[in-house]
Amino acid sequence: MIEGDRMPAANAGRVETLNGIQLYFEVHGGGEPLLLLHGFMGSSLDRSPLLDEWRAHFQLIIPDLRGHGRSSNPSPTFRHDESATDVFALLDHLEVHTFEGIGISGGGSGPGDEAA
Repeated sequence: MIEGDRMPAANAGRVETLNGIQLYFEVHGGGEPLLLLHGFMGSSLDRSPLLDEWRAHFQLIIPDLRGHGRSSNPSPTFRHDESATDVFALLDHLEVHTFEGIGISGGGSGPGDEAA
């Protein structure tokens, strides 16, 4: 069980099949879309402390990247380029054409590098 302020808002999250994976994401609030990406080995829960304040000003789009949190990864490795394609598939699915974004480092590997 998730404790205290790390509990996501009820009914905000869902899973869709996008780009060949089961992608979990949450959408909160209204206004200008703001994509919030977690770092390597993180999840959408990393953004929970921001929800109350930021959802009053933005439409927050918060995915679990491929192989993280509640999203699947059919490959035995994580590739940044596949994860980026997943995020663009999500934005297309949500019909989001322009957005701002905030992310945290995915680690020291390059865009096409694999992480096990």
